[in-house]
Amino acid sequence: MANVTSLTIWWLLLAATSDPTTSASLRVGEPFPVATTSGTPIVVDLASPDEDRDYLVVVASMADDYQASRVTFERSTVSSPDPIAAKSLSLDAAWLDRVKGLRLAMQHQRQQRQHNASHVVGRFANRKSFHLFVKEDNFHDVDNYVLVIGKLARVGKHCLIYVDEDDNPDKFSQEVLDEVVDTFDERILPKARATFGHHRDVDRNGRFTILFTHWLSNLSNGKVSLGGFVRGGDFFRDIDSPYSNQCDMMYLNSNLTTGSHLRTLLAHEYTHAITFSEHVFGDYLPTRNGEDEEAWLNEAISHLAENLLGDGWSNLDYRVSTFLNATHRYPLVVPDYYRAGLWRCHGCRGATYLFLRWCVDTFGEEVLGELTQSNLQGMENLEVATGVPFEELFREWAVSLCLEDLSPRRDMMPSLDLRGRLDTRLLGGPAATPVAVGVQETELAATGFQPFAVHVPRGTTTRLRIDAESRAKLQVTLVRLPNELPRASLHVMAQEGKPDSAMVTLEHVAGEEVTWERLTYERRTLPRVGCTSEAKRAELVAAEELWERTATRCGDRLVSDPVDLSSIEPGELAFKLVGRDAQGRRVTAWGRFDSR
Repeated sequence: MANVTSLTIWWLLLAATSDPTTSASLRVGEPFPVATTSGTPIVVDLASPDEDRDYLVVVASMADDYQASRVTFERSTVSSPDPIAAKSLSLDAAWLDRVKGLRLAMQHQRQQRQHNASHVVGRFANRKSFHLFVKEDNFHDVDNYVLVIGKLARVGKHCLIYVDEDDNPDKFSQEVLDEVVDTFDERILPKARATFGHHRDVDRNGRFTILFTHWLSNLSNGKVSLGGFVRGGDFFRDIDSPYSNQCDMMYLNSNLTTGSHLRTLLAHEYTHAITFSEHVFGDYLPTRNGEDEEAWLNEAISHLAENLLGDGWSNLDYRVSTFLNATHRYPLVVPDYYRAGLWRCHGCRGATYLFLRWCVDTFGEEVLGELTQSNLQGMENLEVATGVPFEELFREWAVSLCLEDLSPRRDMMPSLDLRGRLDTRLLGGPAATPVAVGVQETELAATGFQPFAVHVPRGTTTRLRIDAESRAKLQVTLVRLPNELPRASLHVMAQEGKPDSAMVTLEHVAGEEVTWERLTYERRTLPRVGCTSEAKRAELVAAEELWERTATRCGDRLVSDPVDLSSIEPGELAFKLVGRDAQGRRVTAWGRFDSR
């Protein structure tokens, strides 16, 4: 089940005990799970007996009511450190038995399943009626649906393509049709079946239907435009129109053009069709009712399919970057994005992708098939597939993101460079918040996390008092960072008389010499609806274009040439400067600027 990299998790589960320790005895780069008690402030003493030390404190909320929590930090100085109690990570025998039983039962059912080829009809309808929901809120009102007449444009080995008659099918891009058939038939469906499972052949014609229509640019009364989607209702044979088209299908926007984005959308949406079919109609646990996967894990699986079946990052790069810009804002676990008011929340989608990407890197690609070919949902589905309690999966994931490339535990996500280039984006890892002396507050999303950086001068002891209401269910993990790890910050100020221009000041605060490579700036957060190309845009500038020298040492302060901000939609911007230290580790300096 687990590959070699998953040993980090088992170290965390088995090596941690409830024995108290002091921060002075912590090993560099090894996570220490701090014991917490609901409703009681968490006190952590951080000592630096013989040299300056840096610590990372990763605070998460495991609240199960999906509401954000107000968290208070108070930093003070004390004369001597108190021991820190570790959270006991021993596994409950009853939990282990339950997880093992469910896992074995579903493995048996998967081995027994046979996928017989559907009866293939000799002819397909040249014109076909489809109903599409285009209004808002009330899915039961028939007036909220439109009738689309599709004309058959292509017959592939595994797919049928219809084009909305209002989109002039005879003049529709032949290149798009050819690419869809070739990609779906030769690449997506064969690989998806091997990795994820099978879709339900609702109309028993042996082919999956793809409908191109302009209506995807005019959803929710014209407020929403989508590239594509799958509707679960279509996969039921016993639901009448307009609520079901009684057809295994996906919808694609007629404005799509050839290229990697089209192939990525095909992979993403077809995987939704498989996940729905396997969860709802697969008989893996006969005592469970078939239900679709929870929204957050559903999207995560489809985003992983973009990596495995597609060939581009156009649907992911800006989402991953948005999440890393402010990890505390975005909940990971959201069973229903619509009800939570988080539909098309780009930061949430970035979180889901990174979480499942880490799970696959840790446990292997086979975990994806176990998640899709299942009658379990959400956290329970993950626990059975991995054999690890969700809270500890979450802890190790959050810490891995923070420590990637920064500590002896490097390459914890080998498939992704969290401090490097990701298509149009330059990532800087999760942004860590410095903790100053005094009191500061933050709002933490449920199943969100925030890393805090604490510098403790030599010969002193810092006390952190972390407090939140009991429903927050705080999770705290402490990591000692390497002493020589560089720290730097950016200060961005508007250029006088030029609202679309700013000056960036780099301050090298501590640690080894750094050679800076690239600066990027982008919107720190993105709107969920009406997210324009200007809002999604990110600019990349080589460091040598801004500063005469690009290598800095502790104490250096550099002021940039003017930076042009006119191409980015006004708002709160995140600035990230990425470089490497003498040991080859990537270092990120962060800054913010409001360009409104």
